[in-house]
Amino acid sequence: MAAASIKKTVIKEEENEFSFRELLMKSLNYLPMFTLFLAVALIIAYIYIHFQTPVYSTSIKVLIKNAGKESNEDQVLSELLNTSKPNIYNEMEVLQSHQLMARVVKAQQLNTAYYSIGKVNTIEVYEPDPAKRFLVFSNIKDSGRSYNINLQVKKDGIYILHGENAVKATNQTIIHTPDFDYLLNIINPEDYKPDYQYQAVWRPTDAVAGGLAGSVSVSPLSKYSSVLVVSTSSQVPRKAEVILNTLAAEYNSYNIEQSNKIAENTIRFIDDRLIFISGELNEVENNLKNFRVNNSLNISTEGSVETGIAKDLETKLNEQELQMNIADMVSGYINNPKRRYELVPSNLGIGDVTLGALVSNYNADVIKREELLKTMGEKNLQVKALETALDDLRSRIMESVTNVKKVYTDAYNAAHRQYETSLNKIRSIPAKEKQLLEIERQQGIKEKLYLYLLEKREESAVSRAAAVGNSEAVDRASSGGPINLKNSNIYLMALFAGLGLPLLIVYLMDLLNDRVTTRDEILKFTETPIIGEISHFADKERAIIAGRTRGILPEQFRIVRTNLRYFLPKDKKDSTILVTSTMPGEGKTFVSLNLAAVLSVSGRKTILLGFDMRRPKIGVSLEASEAAGDLPGFLAGNIPPEKIIRQVNGYESLYAITTSFVPPNPAELLLSDRLKILFDYLKTNFDYIVIDSPPLGIVSDAKVLSEYADLSLYIVRQRFTQRKQLKMLETMYKEKKLPNLAMVVNDVKVKGIRSYYGYGYTYGGSYGYDYSMGYGYDEGAKKAWWRKLFKKGVRWKV
Repeated sequence: MAAASIKKTVIKEEENEFSFRELLMKSLNYLPMFTLFLAVALIIAYIYIHFQTPVYSTSIKVLIKNAGKESNEDQVLSELLNTSKPNIYNEMEVLQSHQLMARVVKAQQLNTAYYSIGKVNTIEVYEPDPAKRFLVFSNIKDSGRSYNINLQVKKDGIYILHGENAVKATNQTIIHTPDFDYLLNIINPEDYKPDYQYQAVWRPTDAVAGGLAGSVSVSPLSKYSSVLVVSTSSQVPRKAEVILNTLAAEYNSYNIEQSNKIAENTIRFIDDRLIFISGELNEVENNLKNFRVNNSLNISTEGSVETGIAKDLETKLNEQELQMNIADMVSGYINNPKRRYELVPSNLGIGDVTLGALVSNYNADVIKREELLKTMGEKNLQVKALETALDDLRSRIMESVTNVKKVYTDAYNAAHRQYETSLNKIRSIPAKEKQLLEIERQQGIKEKLYLYLLEKREESAVSRAAAVGNSEAVDRASSGGPINLKNSNIYLMALFAGLGLPLLIVYLMDLLNDRVTTRDEILKFTETPIIGEISHFADKERAIIAGRTRGILPEQFRIVRTNLRYFLPKDKKDSTILVTSTMPGEGKTFVSLNLAAVLSVSGRKTILLGFDMRRPKIGVSLEASEAAGDLPGFLAGNIPPEKIIRQVNGYESLYAITTSFVPPNPAELLLSDRLKILFDYLKTNFDYIVIDSPPLGIVSDAKVLSEYADLSLYIVRQRFTQRKQLKMLETMYKEKKLPNLAMVVNDVKVKGIRSYYGYGYTYGGSYGYDYSMGYGYDEGAKKAWWRKLFKKGVRWKV
């Protein structure tokens, strides 16, 4: 029992095992389908290559100057000088930004795309010169929508297409519509094909920029290089080259604009202060002029000396007061809520190094925030973190301003005390002279501050004019060959598809097939020995074909007759053979007829019993002598056995007992005692008894009859018997429910799809012998047209 259980497990594993070699061998039966699929795939590949518009790869190299990591010393120096090295990864994001691409769209007027619509393909056409484009849109009412115009250029004029309608239009004329205006600009009508349509499509800037930015990829040239490779793919390489060249130029302009922001802010701030200080200076100068006009004064020598000392002290006071004013300017600028995240003027001459470094750091973070906002929202965590850092820097700047003002205030107070001492020495000077000195001191303060601001404004203007970008195009954009028309790859894919799809179909067909197909499958499911294999018989009517005729079927039944000697007892004079199957239609009656016939022609007296009383077919298939009764009548009555025996016409040693009608109780008849009487008589008078019994999978009559059998033949029909039914056969064989069980495989097809022996096998093929040749067997069988064609093709090839 343990060995049997192990064997069942092995059979189950083999049943579920997938064999690619087996699948490949099965696929060879479908060579016409493989040929068809492969031909269709290659034709599709050819059409695809022939009609597909090529796509080209275009690229440009952009050098990022001074890009890379900075040492700690370089970073401190950059902060003090308000300079920093660009981060190459940030620059990659800027190059792919929609904002920068929108500048390219506007610069090259790329809102309008132009297409040539042929019978098969629609191809984009591009003209770099806007003045030569065949249609120009203007006065767009709603710039958030897309618009298109279709036209045809024929010999008799230009036609604007509106669906199926065509309206003739005048060249070089502006045409007005409710949504937009457009100008027809057909320079050379001979350049346009009359059977083609030409389309102009206007799209919003954001939509065009988004599409172009999405098609652009940026990557470093190498790990240690600051050169970026900007690439895109397009069906129009000339247009792609223009786009990338313009992108590099606009990127450089953008960098210049960013670097000039601090200078521009400083100039605007100084201009505002100059207006205010200019007014104060004019007022003081007017006061001095009026005072001198109204008072004629000659300051004494002593007064002149003291006045010079006082003026030197005034200069020192002015310097301290100037620094305090600058600190107040920075404090007022940074405390202004409207300028919360704007750049702080850093080139006003801030004397304190710490304050200057804090302002530089603040400006650097402001620029970083602006860069982040181009690709992220204000609620992004990085933006929020940067704003927190800016708030912290703002507090530190205010604290530093306070400290600076305290230092300058202390210095101012010390200088002011010296100034007061000097004033005490000149107190003897008349009051008007003293008043004049005070007016001149005020004039000096205002004039020095005014000149200082003018100097800083000029420095900022020079810095803005001398600004250069931090990038440079290494060379102009260039395009390579087509990237989508690699014919070898396309044909290779077609080859895989042409072979893979039918292979998948064969696999699915085999997976869904639950019928026995090949001899290997039968042996995989059961160990029941195969006593013979009977080929397909084209005639649907049951008949004896295994008599004295020649051919493949009679020869196969003779092989079964020969193999019987290995299964039947050798010491018995008579032998009883039970023929059964699982289901109707598997050919047990056909096998029983021909087995009995082939046994009888050997000179052995043979009788065929039609025990399938529910579906009696033996009597219909035989031409035999009349009898006084039949099998049901014998089992139910008192007729002697010899009265129900019929002799088959044309066969001296072949007899039969048939059923002429369907009895109401066939199962009960088999339980009759007369059944034993029948078999005792037959075993005495006949050499072979062949029993055509009902299918075992439906009724149990065969089990009752097996009591009298020496050999049980189980019929399995190729492409008909289900695989699971073989499991039942295996169980009966292992448990010996039928005596001396063997198997006959019926309706075997050895050629074509689902061949019994697999691809390329023909009966007798090893010896070049065909039993059907010369005997008229299967000569009239029709062949499918594709089989004839395939056969001819093979011959031609040879």
